[in-house]
Amino acid sequence: MSTYSIADHAHRFAVWAAGRAYSRSGGDGGGYSVKYAQTMLEAAGMRDINTPTDLPSAEGIDAFIHERIEAVRAARPATYVHHKTGEHLKFRCTYGRAQKLVNVYLKSKLVCGGYHDDERVERLHPPVDSVLLKGLSAFSESVAGQVQYAEFQKDLLDAQALGSSWVVFTQTTYEAYIKAFKSLQKDKPLWAIEEHWVL
Repeated sequence: MSTYSIADHAHRFAVWAAGRAYSRSGGDGGGYSVKYAQTMLEAAGMRDINTPTDLPSAEGIDAFIHERIEAVRAARPATYVHHKTGEHLKFRCTYGRAQKLVNVYLKSKLVCGGYHDDERVERLHPPVDSVLLKGLSAFSESVAGQVQYAEFQKDLLDAQALGSSWVVFTQTTYEAYIKAFKSLQKDKPLWAIEEHWVL
């Protein structure tokens, strides 16, 4: 009798979704594949996160996300094998790429897994990518001069001054964008900021 469970199923889907999102842009290093994503996510203990009860309190989510990002980065292999030449090359995983893995994984498993209204899940970070950043930049321009968006606009400008390419984000740049997201969302779930993620 098979021991394949819904937890296994959810994990495999979340790994696939995160791995595909993480590999979307070439850039820094290489070896960006679902296989390597799975290795890093599982080594970082992500498979054990199945429901909101596996998360800390809402106040501890930011630190938890940072710990998971660093755990993913620590699990990266030293090298990867180039898919065409077979050559072993240095594997790099920036903070920006690791956040994409962690955040898409948690989005797939928890936000879209029916736990979206749990206060801990509401504080999970959205995956930061170029589509979201472009959408938020356009939104900021559209509300120019409106007082209720002044804090968000300032925080977004501060973040943009640090960098705009998510694949090379440092922790400092990433956290500056999360601050801007919180300024915009206020009491609304952070996942809902993806209404500005325009296909």
